[in-house]
Amino acid sequence: MPSIALVLWTGMAAMAGTQTRHVLAIRFRQRGGDAFPWGTLWINLTGTFLIGLALALFASHASWSAWHIPVILGFLGGYTTFSTFMLESARLRRRGQRWRALGYVLLSGIGGPLLAIGGMVWGGHGV
Repeated sequence: MPSIALVLWTGMAAMAGTQTRHVLAIRFRQRGGDAFPWGTLWINLTGTFLIGLALALFASHASWSAWHIPVILGFLGGYTTFSTFMLESARLRRRGQRWRALGYVLLSGIGGPLLAIGGMVWGGHGV
């Protein structure tokens, strides 16, 4: 059973990740409109890269292991957003922008895993 401190740190990290995502999404929307969900794409791609990097760093630095759950599940789990990705994909399709929707799904579905692997490699932990 996780300690109360771990639960609290993870919850605070998740709140920080969610707020970071919210601010970035607003900034992207202000600059680029909502014709394409650039904000969510950026957030999810950078988030998967950072998850890969964090996994590699935690694997190679045992003394950091206490931060594994708050950083990856908390902050980065709150930062990335699968549900918004699905909603925006459906919105693009519903607007008749099926090619944009397909591009968005492909960029996210292929780019995310590749960037996670890239983060792991960059962090010194090969796949």
